[in-house]
Parts: sequence; C-alpha cells; structure tokens
Amino acid sequence: MTVQAVAAAWHAGTTAGFARVLDPGPLAQLDADLLTAAAAAQASNAEAARTKVLAAADATVARKVAQAAAAQARADSAKLTLLRRRLGLEWGPAFMAMSDARRAALISNLATGRAALVRLDAGVPLGGVRSATLDLGGGGRAMVQVIGAARTGDPRFPSSGLIGLVSGPGAQSLGAGLSLPVSLASGSGGQGVLAPGRP
Repeated sequence: MTVQAVAAAWHAGTTAGFARVLDPGPLAQLDADLLTAAAAAQASNAEAARTKVLAAADATVARKVAQAAAAQARADSAKLTLLRRRLGLEWGPAFMAMSDARRAALISNLATGRAALVRLDAGVPLGGVRSATLDLGGGGRAMVQVIGAARTGDPRFPSSGLIGLVSGPGAQSLGAGLSLPVSLASGSGGQGVLAPGRP
C-alpha cells in the first residue's frame, strides 16, 4: 500500500450573478463638463487675482470690477466642486478619486472599444468580491476588474452592486445594455486538502 502526501488547498468563494454593460456616454459628458469647468475656474481665479492687484495699485480700476471678478471666480469654483461631487454621487468614490489623466485614459479606451464598464449584481451582498469572470457564450470568458461600489441600487437585489471594468478584445462585443451571466470571486472561501491525482 502506497501512502501519498496530501497538500493543503484554498478554494475561493464564488457566486453566480449578472453583469449589465453600462452606457459610458454620461460619464464622458460629465468628464467633458468637468474639464470645461476646471478651465473656467482657473481663468476666473486668475482674473480675480489680477483685478485685485490692479484695484489696490490703481484707483482707475473700480472696486466693483474687482468684486465682480471675485464673485465670478467663486461661482466657477463652486460649479467645479459640484461636478466633482456629481462624479462621486453618480459613479462612485473610485471614479471621484481618479486623476484627470487616468479618467481621460479610461474614457478613451471605452470610446474605442478597448474597454467596457459593467454593473455587477447578485442575490447576496457583494462586499467581499474582488474579481469576476463574464460568460461571453460559446466558451468565451472575460475577466472583470472590480472598480468599486455602484451608487444606485437595483430593487431586485439586496446590495447596491459593483462597477467593474472589462479590458481587452472581449470588451469590443459588449454593447451598452447587454446582460450576461457572471461568476463573482471573493476573498472568502474554505481550506481543505488536495487529493493526489486530482486537480
């Protein structure tokens, strides 16, 4: 009788769920509005600073002009702040935390079909989910990188859902509104042993 050693193994917990491809148009529009507002705020703040200096040095520059410039700068800054908050409220903290350059690169990839955003939902809370795998049909699979929690809930599911990113060739076939089955992997799971001769 031959005695074979067994190896410890860890099995990650998986949950079946659904993925819905998101329309990136609203994100692209909000990003464009943010860039426009940032440029306006920068210009109006510079103008406010310039007129303030001129008003202090030259009485011909009316105080009202300087005050109007300062008011415009405050209004433009407030609009920029609102748009940044909208980014977090509508798309989640992860999008709000992105740098302008990273967000621009993401939107460029979405526009060219090199990436797709998906919303992930399941019949259980998804707090521990770290990654997911889309079933594209015909044996095809696509990995999903979890970006963060979604900001709007679906009444059919007990959690607010997650937003994930699909990158690579598989993203080209993911049109907005498409629903696909998904396998969600969490950090939780169970320990066991791996029997010899079995995968």
